[in-house]
Amino acid sequence: MRCVRCVPALLVACALGACESTSEFSRRFDAERARWRVDREEVELRSGEDVPTDSTIARIRALHAEVGSLYGATEPPPATTLANHDARLRLQIAGSSSLYDLDLAAQGHPAAEIADAYAALARVYTFDPALWFRARLGEASLRERLGDAEGALGVYRSIVHEGRGAADVSPASVPLADDELVLDLHVHAGILAVESLAPDAAARELRSLTVSITDQLASETDSLRTLRLRERLAELQFLEGRWDAGCALLDSLAREVSLPARRAEWILLRANVLQYLTDHVDLADAGYRDVITVMDGSQVATEARLRLTELLLDRRRGSSALGLIDDTLELGASLLDNRSAEARYWKGQALVAIGRWEDAIPVLHEASQWDPDSPYALLAAIERQRRLARLTRPSARELPALVSLAESVPANAYPGRVPKSWSDLLRERRARELWRESIEGLLTTTRDVREVSVRERVIRAAARLARERAGDEAWARSLEVQVQ
Repeated sequence: MRCVRCVPALLVACALGACESTSEFSRRFDAERARWRVDREEVELRSGEDVPTDSTIARIRALHAEVGSLYGATEPPPATTLANHDARLRLQIAGSSSLYDLDLAAQGHPAAEIADAYAALARVYTFDPALWFRARLGEASLRERLGDAEGALGVYRSIVHEGRGAADVSPASVPLADDELVLDLHVHAGILAVESLAPDAAARELRSLTVSITDQLASETDSLRTLRLRERLAELQFLEGRWDAGCALLDSLAREVSLPARRAEWILLRANVLQYLTDHVDLADAGYRDVITVMDGSQVATEARLRLTELLLDRRRGSSALGLIDDTLELGASLLDNRSAEARYWKGQALVAIGRWEDAIPVLHEASQWDPDSPYALLAAIERQRRLARLTRPSARELPALVSLAESVPANAYPGRVPKSWSDLLRERRARELWRESIEGLLTTTRDVREVSVRERVIRAAARLARERAGDEAWARSLEVQVQ
């Protein structure tokens, strides 16, 4: 029988508990209402501007920072707080606003202090796997943009090897999309290691990432996730320079999968590796043709057509290349997907290859008018200039027009994609080679320019492209010295 004298104490305790629960409910409600108001005001602020101004972004940041400050935490909350459903929701609302504030700051004015703030936010929100993961990823990608490769790798390593937060977060609670992203980060971290570490350190990092994927494969029972793991393993093998092993794995994946789109992607990736990094061009040729057969009329098949045209030209099969690129152009602009300059450049080169120079000149001119962000536009203009020089003496207007085209290439101001795949890396390396080729062609084509002002414009444009597009700072500086 309960002691009568204990009843008042129990009533007081229950009343206090009720007050605490009511208080947390009210704070959670206030946080939801504040966030709703912030989201509504953000929509209104953005509606009048195609591109938000700095003042608009600053206002939006301030609104979200206030939500984070009023309803969030600066230290990891105790278990008693997290046990309260309303308190947990309130903290998550605040954490989401704080994270968005940091994302906007990182986009506009990246700085080490923002990366540190991401890290602090992740430490507080260990209890929420989604917020923890996004904060850690934000920190890593920002440190990478700032040139702190080792710092970024340390964070990527924690995501890949240590999981995504508190020990009480079960793998079943991890969203599938995030799981794929974590697998992609294995390859991204490997690429960063190869590009920024000494060879021995990069090799150790790659081995650790490969072991992580291999260990997961050994215990994986889900067939779809097994396919994803094997694909990432192939990409890591490419990073290690194990071309045959990686190609063999992609080949086996393509044979096993029933979905044509996935099969075509793996065949295309294998063919790209065979074309650019090995001597197996016959196998690359067969791979591209297989992709075209499996998925013609798709973006992946268009990519295969362009790469096969290039391969045919390298093998001096100009007539076959011309027929293929004509068929590709007939597919329409929607399938070229901002690759009109590239397609027309290869058509011009195919016409040159079979001796039809006069026909090539207008095609190359047309190519130079498309896709200013593509190296093929400048390459086409340079090739046209060369052909004109062989046929007739170019007019005084031709060279300044070529220089203007080089100057009009947009600045490469966009941060790199995270996570970066092996295909992205291969495209980047190829693009840098093409930009280097275009810069060398620009300098060669205009080396006899007598006007000092035009000559200086050429060198300055070449220096900028060397820095921003070819990624060669030393070359850019050596060019800039010539016009100082």
